[in-house]
Amino acid sequence: MDLKRAIILGALVYILSLVVAGVLGVLAGPALFPAVAVAVTIVILVLLTLQYFKKVKPNAKEGFLFGLVAGIVGIVIDTIIMAAIAPNPFQNLANPVFYGAVLMVIIIAVIVGAIKGRKIKA
Repeated sequence: MDLKRAIILGALVYILSLVVAGVLGVLAGPALFPAVAVAVTIVILVLLTLQYFKKVKPNAKEGFLFGLVAGIVGIVIDTIIMAAIAPNPFQNLANPVFYGAVLMVIIIAVIVGAIKGRKIKA
């Protein structure tokens, strides 16, 4: 595991998802915002997980570790942002959807690692 790389790419997953989903979600409108946010996050996560595996041997275990680090980094960044703008900075931690998003990050990173690490038989 390359912890420094995982932290940097995990932060990029969070920041890029927030910015791109925010812009596209506003353009799509409130009814489509949640779907746009999830789709954007998945695409960005897959691309940055593939980037992580350029320097780390891909497999499901490494995908799990990357997803776990990315999820933790997301929690930390989200809590910092909430501390700056919300009266209760930990209110995000009470929302089950928040943990669903973190779980989604881990599962997708595991899937990417497993698929990328498969041996292709000729």
